Parts: sequence; C-alpha cells; structure tokens
Amino acid sequence: KHIKALGYEECKIKDKIAVKQKEGMVCYELERRIKDIMPISEIRAMLRDIYAKLGIDKAAKATDLRNLYGYDIKEDKMRMEDGSRKNIYKIKKVK
Repeated sequence: KHIKALGYEECKIKDKIAVKQKEGMVCYELERRIKDIMPISEIRAMLRDIYAKLGIDKAAKATDLRNLYGYDIKEDKMRMEDGSRKNIYKIKKVK
C-alpha cells in the first residue's frame, strides 16, 4: 500500500525508510534523556541536540513530544530557587 503510493520508485522508498529509522532513533534518545518534569526550554534544547546529532533539519518544539513521539504532556509552572516561575511540562509516555 505505502510502496504503491510512492510509485514503486526505489529512491522514494529508501528515503521513506531512512525517515522512519531516524524517527526510531529520536524515540530511543528521548527514552534515555527524558524526565517526568522538565522545563520547556530544556525540552527544546534536548530536541535541538538530538535533531542535530541525527542530521534532521527540523525546528525543535516542545510540543513535538505529543504530536510526533507519543508523549502525554501537561503544561504547568514551577517556582525556581531564585523566586521566579518557569514554564514546565509534566511528561508521561503514552504509546
């Protein structure tokens, strides 16, 4: 079905396989690095690092966790030691 949609062209099929492999590697890296509670800026920095390491040309957004990689995220705020408040996500793996 997918191969037919790609027009049976070898280069398109190989590109699709490479994309899927990179998605799998991103998921593996996330499993290693992610914590239950993380500041949004830290999530973006982590994704930016993973994308750069794997050669993925994509803007890193914290919502990628929910939209692309199957995490349930809930936005919240956390008081820091200096008295400021920082936006955080509470993260759970769903898929």
